[in-house]
Amino acid sequence: MRKSLVRLGVVAGLGAAALLVPAPGASAALSKTATFSAAGTYSWTVPKNVLLATFHVIGAQGGDFTAANASNPPGPLGGEATATVLVTPGQTFRITVGGKGGSDEGLGKATGGFNGGGNGGFTTFGAEEPGGGGGSDVRIPGIGGDPAGLGRLIVGGGGGGNGAGGVRAGGGTGGSPGGRGADGAGTGGSRGGTGATAQAPGLGGAGATACPDGTPLESSGGAGVGGSALSGGSGGGGGRKGYLTNFAGGGGGGGGWYGGGGGGGEGANLDNDSCTPGGSAGGGGGSSHGPLVTIYRSSVAGASDGDGLVTITYL
Repeated sequence: MRKSLVRLGVVAGLGAAALLVPAPGASAALSKTATFSAAGTYSWTVPKNVLLATFHVIGAQGGDFTAANASNPPGPLGGEATATVLVTPGQTFRITVGGKGGSDEGLGKATGGFNGGGNGGFTTFGAEEPGGGGGSDVRIPGIGGDPAGLGRLIVGGGGGGNGAGGVRAGGGTGGSPGGRGADGAGTGGSRGGTGATAQAPGLGGAGATACPDGTPLESSGGAGVGGSALSGGSGGGGGRKGYLTNFAGGGGGGGGWYGGGGGGGEGANLDNDSCTPGGSAGGGGGSSHGPLVTIYRSSVAGASDGDGLVTITYL
């Protein structure tokens, strides 16, 4: 079948890389693939005679809560953005693969994932709770429109970090339909960070000031930090009452076009205990982004270790 292409528009500032969608039958010819599956930054140069490339960009997974005897679901998955563009032989794209958010495995371990994942909030004795997953992206240096000023063309949002403590509320998935990150869940009076959108970062969730049944908390949980362009916000810290009491911090927001907000921290009551049920809130997912006809999916698995994934198929 003769291959044909339908031109749908040109991305502002993109120059030779115009947005295209293959006409029926053309996609079968996209048989060569370049794969980037470990957190880090790479470059991909368009091979000779290649005029069309499809980018599948998946954000990284948010961090897990792994404390002993914790029956917690895995960290939220990232979002996927898929777009096909017209390219020029010799043109170079910068590929950035997001890293999985850190899990609460000890002091200083639960940092946000590479490329924008927000840090988890601190517990009252200094450990960090789950961090947000980093966003993955494809960049063309010098193009406009990126709020972070990095020339990002296609972005897959990262998942928010899970909450911790008694109930361990889940973080939000990255890049839900339309590119919006999902909100993190709250528990024990804390509130989840909100997911980022294509227009704005997510907001930080409130820390617990009272239990769900109205019981006041003497030491409130810290509020999560709002996200920004590229980066998720940090989770709020846990409340403190007594010596080395362990009240959980909130999960970090996922990175993306805009980052999700961090989850609120767990509070402490007069008995050196938290609410029943207790726990901190999850971070919001980062937003995905792309050219006009980009296809978005949420909760998409990237690399097997939880990092993001970028694959390029081309003629």
